[in-house]
This record gives sequence, structure tokens and C-alpha cells, in this order.
Amino acid sequence: MKLWLMLVALLATPVSWTSSTTAAAPPNVLVILTDDQGFGDFSLHGNPHLSTPHIDRLGRQSVRFDRFFVNTFCAPTRAALLTGRYPLRGGVFGVTHNKEVLRTDEVTLAEALRDSGYRTACIGKWHNGEQFPFTPPGQGFDEFFGFHNGHINNYFDTELLRGSQPEPTRGFISDVLTDEAIRFVR
Repeated sequence: MKLWLMLVALLATPVSWTSSTTAAAPPNVLVILTDDQGFGDFSLHGNPHLSTPHIDRLGRQSVRFDRFFVNTFCAPTRAALLTGRYPLRGGVFGVTHNKEVLRTDEVTLAEALRDSGYRTACIGKWHNGEQFPFTPPGQGFDEFFGFHNGHINNYFDTELLRGSQPEPTRGFISDVLTDEAIRFVR
């Protein structure tokens, strides 16, 4: 079952990890942020009307943010997750007319992970700036595959961006993005 109609996923894998002592490898980090999905929209959280077994299993085996407070719009929520700060501090307070653009002087989670030796990818919806340096590569992501703006109108065989280059895809966008995320993790 694939739940991700619109998502932004920060995927990170360690590039190298050196230590003078024998230590466990650093963890892989996968952040899934879905649009328009609430805490109660999973059977894991007690919803008796929905069955979400795969995401429930992932949730039981993972660290979860059970008390992450979202904003009323998607772009400010992304900015808060990316920076760990109130989105208004990064210049994000809306979803159109450049009110969704995250300032480049904000330190993002991708930049912090990169500086710790991780490779990062943003796969799916970005919606925090459409022109470089406000795009995922300008905000610390090594790879980007998805779309910059707030929505996309074609869910089948659509054109997405790989980095900054348009790339045609085949299939349902959720499947295409999921397959790309799996490719990056592998």
C-alpha cells in the first residue's frame, strides 16, 4: 500500500563514518511528511475506519514525532521541519507570492546532515522556493526529484524535476516518487 500522494521525504544515508573506536554505524534517516494528513489518519493512532498496516509497522519500528505541531499551510510546516524553528523566522508564512520561500541563511536539516557526513535527497513536493538558491540543492540536498511548487495537476506520466532538469515519468506519481526513494535508500 502506498500512501504518498504528495510528500516530501528527506532521505539520508551516511557517506562515511570514521572513528578511532569500534562504534555502531550511524543510523539511516528517513523523514516522511505528507500533505493534508493528520495524526488521527492512521490505524496506529487508533483510527477505526482506516487500515494503514505498512505505515503502522514503520511507525512501531521507528522514532516518531508524536508532538510535532504543524501550521495551517503546508509550506510553513515544511520550513519548520527543515529548520527546527518557527517558519516565520525563515520568511515562510504562506503558500503563494513568495510567502513560501525559505531564506537561504536558515540552516536546514539537510545541511546539518551533510555536514555530519550524510548524503541527502529530497523526493516529492518541495514548496519552499522555485528558483536556485531556494530549491532543495540550494538548501543542502545532494539530490532532488520532484516538483518545486505547491501542487501538481497531472498525477500520471507527469514531468518532474531531477535536480533542475525536467524529466518525463511513467506511471502514477506516488509510485514514481516511492520507487525513487527506494532507489536512493538502496
